[in-house]
Amino acid sequence: MSLQWRWTLALLAAAILLLGGVAWFLDASLRRQERESRVAWEERQQRELMARLESFGADASRSLEQAARSDALASLLVEALRQGQAGRRPVTTWAATEAPRFGLDLLAVLRGDGTILTHSTWPASHGLSHPLHLRLARAVAAPVLVWEGQAPEEGEAPWYVGAVRPVDFDGEELLVVGGRALSPEALAVLRDRADVARLEMGLALGDLRLALVPPTWHVEGRLPLVYEAAPDPTTEALQPVRRRLLGLTLLSLILVAVAAPAVAGGLVRPLHRLQRAVGELERGERRIEIPLQGPSEVRLLGAALQDLASSLEASEAAARAAQRRAAWREMARHLAHELKNALSPLT
Repeated sequence: MSLQWRWTLALLAAAILLLGGVAWFLDASLRRQERESRVAWEERQQRELMARLESFGADASRSLEQAARSDALASLLVEALRQGQAGRRPVTTWAATEAPRFGLDLLAVLRGDGTILTHSTWPASHGLSHPLHLRLARAVAAPVLVWEGQAPEEGEAPWYVGAVRPVDFDGEELLVVGGRALSPEALAVLRDRADVARLEMGLALGDLRLALVPPTWHVEGRLPLVYEAAPDPTTEALQPVRRRLLGLTLLSLILVAVAAPAVAGGLVRPLHRLQRAVGELERGERRIEIPLQGPSEVRLLGAALQDLASSLEASEAAARAAQRRAAWREMARHLAHELKNALSPLT
């Protein structure tokens, strides 16, 4: 393998290591920033959803307070307690018609033993025992109560967010129960206000995770409220940056692969000139011109080679002159000898 190709491969390997290392470092930094931003975004969405749920429960609790203090409810309950079965219809009608006005989906009044006096969503329940009356009685002190409805007429039982308040009517302590249903419509409003992607009743599967409820809530059972966080804007903004970084790295490697042979050729070209100069010296050429270009070491070597050529030329010139003088001396000696031989008979 020639020196030029060795240099080419060395440059390519150095470029791959350098560009790959820089790209890996930048990509790792972007990934870490994405993870941190996604975690912070999901925590922020969880807090926002919890705040919206807390506001939803506070509204239901305030609505119940207003309904419990209603003079109309008080008078109707007093009549219902006095008249028994005969006073049931007015209070039941009032609960069914007035509950929406107070912003409630459910309004019920229970006696201390759990007997239902009125139930806005279960009209036929008067005189029956509420299936959750023991739990409702225990949750009187909770600011917000979350429970699953048990009225058989409702089909699939919804979940309610509301409260239980004890009131005293005509010397008897009653429980007023009010709640707002976590219906698909209500969940859609909460989803839009909390700015999450999905909010529904179901199982925490895939991207869905269990929603945390405010710590002050009293939840009867396990509320199957799940949500999916909306995409993180920072993460979405960083993903194109990572793709552009990858494209830029590949483009840089292609440019290096194209330019590496030319760069390697520029590095070995002075050595090729020195090689040609040595060949000329071998052929006997002494007047050589070596361009002093390239690295300093190559320039020093070229200058030394030129000095060597000059020294060789001077040495050869001196040797030729010495040879000529020796030849003249030998010829003079031979001529003198011949002349001496020719003149010997004369003497």
